[in-house]
Amino acid sequence: MRCQYHGWEYTKEGRTRRIPDARCFRPFDRDNARLTMFRTETCGELIFVCLDEEAPSLAEYLGPYHSYCAESFASPFQQTWRWETQYRANWKIPIENSLETYHMPCLHARTLGEFPPADICEHQLSERFTWFKTIQDIYVVRFMNWCASHLGVRSTLEYAHHHLYPHITFASMSILRIVQVVFPIAPNSCRHKAWLFTARGRNPDWIGRLLGPPLAILARGITRKVIQEDAPIFADVQRGMEASASRGVIGTREERIYVFQKYVLDQCAVRDPRKC
Repeated sequence: MRCQYHGWEYTKEGRTRRIPDARCFRPFDRDNARLTMFRTETCGELIFVCLDEEAPSLAEYLGPYHSYCAESFASPFQQTWRWETQYRANWKIPIENSLETYHMPCLHARTLGEFPPADICEHQLSERFTWFKTIQDIYVVRFMNWCASHLGVRSTLEYAHHHLYPHITFASMSILRIVQVVFPIAPNSCRHKAWLFTARGRNPDWIGRLLGPPLAILARGITRKVIQEDAPIFADVQRGMEASASRGVIGTREERIYVFQKYVLDQCAVRDPRKC
């Protein structure tokens, strides 16, 4: 590892290896100059970094999502795109945006369309995670089923979106998987990272082998478009949150937000939401 600023080099254990003009640092405290090491664990092709030595194992933290990640973000799915940007908004605003479908007709008219009918939507709520599930549009289902049959992957009629508290979300369809993380930078700014995995097939036929690359391009284009449709609203939402004294209202399409807000209040030991 080499520092791109001053050229210091380190071993894989984090110890200094080569220091340009090292004589100007005499006497030199080599132990104090070593890099800090953090716990890492992998699940599928995802790498998780833990900054707390006392924290539980990755399997304990992920709970039911440990097996989900091991299956969803590994062969026959491959990472085909990644995204990173910053928003002028509190980290909870883009998270909450991903937890409800109420904004779809306004922000995603060209990509996602109208509300999914309430009778085909399902929410699961818990103290550690929530998930949303719905049946996909019939034309999307037919296309996904056709692609999955040639790629050799299991077809599903569902779109599912999962939120693992506090800041990780997963989304899945038959031939693609998305993982997103939002990191706080300051009270009114955050960093958003996303990784897209698409199916490349397990023993695909000749059609499946041809499908892989264009499907990755198509999925990347749609995913990027949806993210870009959401992004401009976050700064305005932040200004609205700062200016308004109203607690607002939450509809049934937004009940995952209520559970997430309760989790944040509990973790911050806030017993009276009006004080937040």
